[in-house]
Amino acid sequence: MLTLNFKDNCKVNIHYGHEAWYQNDLLHRLDGPAVEDADGTKYWYQNDNLHRLDGPAIDRADGDKEWWHNGEPSPIRWSSN
Repeated sequence: MLTLNFKDNCKVNIHYGHEAWYQNDLLHRLDGPAVEDADGTKYWYQNDNLHRLDGPAIDRADGDKEWWHNGEPSPIRWSSN
C-alpha cells in the first residue's frame, strides 16, 4: 500500500488523465477544481469537502452539474454569471 503525505499544495497524477490537488493530506484547491478526471469531469473541494460558491462543485463531462456548499448538497445555485 502506498501512503502519501501532502503538507503543501501538491498536484498528483493518480492515473492517466486523472489529476488531484492536495493540501495537508486533504483534497483542496482554491484556484480551480481539486480533481479533474480524464473524461473532463471536474470536482471543486476545500478541506476534503465538495464546495464551491461561484458555480457547481461537480461539473460533469456530460453537462450534468451539482451544487455543494461545505460538503452538503445545496438547493441554491450560486453563479457569478
